[in-house]
Amino acid sequence: MISFSATPTSGTISVCGVTISTSGVLNAASADAAANALATNINATTTTVATGVSAGVPQLRNMVFARGPSGGAPSGTCQIMMRVGATSLNHATNPLCLIATTFNNVTSNAASHQFSGGVGGCWGWVWNLETALGVASSIIPTAYGVIGSSRPIGGTVADGDVVHIRAGKLVAFTESTSREFHTMYQCGTPQNPVEFRVDDGTVWTADAGQNLVFEFNYGGGLTTAFNLVHAIHQNSQVIFSGAKYANGTRNWRWIGNSNSPSNYMCSLRWLPTPALFKNLHIEDAGTATNNGALRLMQAGVTLPASKCAVFEDCFVGLARNRTIQFRQANYRGKVRFIGCHIDMKLAVAPADVVIEMTSGQANIVEIIGTKFTGFVSGSTLFSPNGRTLFYILNSELGNITKLGASAMGRDLLASEEFVWVNQVVNSAQKGYFFYEDNLGQASWDPNSNQPVLNALLIDGVTKTSLRANTTSVSSLLSRTSAFRLPPIVKVNTLGDTPIQYALEFLADKTLPAPTGSTIWVECLYVDSTGAHRTESTFGGAIAASGVSWYPEDVSGSPFFGALTYNKHRISASTSAPVKAGTEVTFVVSVCQPSSNAAQFYFFDPSPSMGAA
Repeated sequence: MISFSATPTSGTISVCGVTISTSGVLNAASADAAANALATNINATTTTVATGVSAGVPQLRNMVFARGPSGGAPSGTCQIMMRVGATSLNHATNPLCLIATTFNNVTSNAASHQFSGGVGGCWGWVWNLETALGVASSIIPTAYGVIGSSRPIGGTVADGDVVHIRAGKLVAFTESTSREFHTMYQCGTPQNPVEFRVDDGTVWTADAGQNLVFEFNYGGGLTTAFNLVHAIHQNSQVIFSGAKYANGTRNWRWIGNSNSPSNYMCSLRWLPTPALFKNLHIEDAGTATNNGALRLMQAGVTLPASKCAVFEDCFVGLARNRTIQFRQANYRGKVRFIGCHIDMKLAVAPADVVIEMTSGQANIVEIIGTKFTGFVSGSTLFSPNGRTLFYILNSELGNITKLGASAMGRDLLASEEFVWVNQVVNSAQKGYFFYEDNLGQASWDPNSNQPVLNALLIDGVTKTSLRANTTSVSSLLSRTSAFRLPPIVKVNTLGDTPIQYALEFLADKTLPAPTGSTIWVECLYVDSTGAHRTESTFGGAIAASGVSWYPEDVSGSPFFGALTYNKHRISASTSAPVKAGTEVTFVVSVCQPSSNAAQFYFFDPSPSMGAA
């Protein structure tokens, strides 16, 4: 601090290497007036501090704050303080943090001029909740802080940094206007993302077992939304991560109180570069009136498939069958859930949809190793909408017994500009597999007692088959627009020789008898000269088969549920020798429409191969 015994008439002053204007200080009307003028000049100084003062090189007014008697300092005194506390900002630790003055009529000694008392700890805020803070009295809530709308000025966030955030805090927001709530500054790159990590006691021992809670309260306006990366920040990349404690809880909690089912409990929005959300607890408060949806939104730009928002090991708590909305405002987007837990509470009926698509664009949703709990049996996972791919791997769907409204049967739009196509892939190790597009479905369900023949899963013991059925819209199916099953691949162990192969399959007895123009096989192989060949059985004969499937009834007819099936075989030989040790790929196409969803084919995905 600088204490004047009388009005100074000569001298200079510098703070952290920055020379301060003496306008209004020298020959002021009084010592108080001189101290007030000096504080005003310091707080208006935009020159950056000397290199080495802090991790960044901020303007002086953003590094320090000064006040005179009119601001609460003692009479005749200008108090100068750092805006953040740290031992590295004490003069004794860092000589560059220096107040140097040659003013006359100064009563304090040299030691009292210097910065001291700073201790280690946080150097900033997460978000400000006050409308008056720091340099300006007009800083709006959430504009200041490490994930505020402006890049921090008391310290530096560099690409690749991990920014540690204190736990044990509640940050409560109440939004009562229609504006989007938060837009973050640009930081990080895809190669060097910035991670904002809530501490679990690793940095500050007092944080062990504590949580950082963001509470979003509906205040009568529209949505509570968060633009985590602004549209112009094409190359930003950030990670928001909490810690997962031994009891399974996560220490960064985002709790929504929407107060209205027509509003969102929380909206996470990325424009356009997605973020990684790791070990977050995102939950609807779930009281009698608070049951908003969780909105995941990418808007303003079409993303390439490589730009994917990822939720990793997060808990998502829904209530009263409110949905997760993946909304892109007519732009393509992608989201991935890995190892998450999605829970529904206070549900009294099956959910019509859990993940709701609200855009007609080409979107990708991946659900990997994710568990769903709390749903009423008969709940539906998703609502197909416009050229969307759902990919599900090794996930526990629980009482979500319906994957979604069937995408099959969607014809051209009135404008006939494009076909609305949805694809769904669901699989698990040694277990469930499901594939769907607008022409048909193919699946393996180990719990449904599908008829099986020879094919084995990767355990070498469990038998498997592919169940398929096609759309009932006959106009969609043709030679050039058939439902194609997932490829079947085998290895030629017979040497350089033409191969004769046979594919066994079953057809529902209520279906028309299959012909070579309704079911055929494409065989793709490399011949002994190294040339790639593709050959088709289209138009060829389909023979009756006498092999034994399991299970079969007493008459020798395979059955699935109450329905029985006819046995068929497609066989052919390659036109050239197949190169030894190379892959032979078989793709089955079906263009016979089904009259209902229970008319199935069952294919043995292990065609026999022998020397022709």
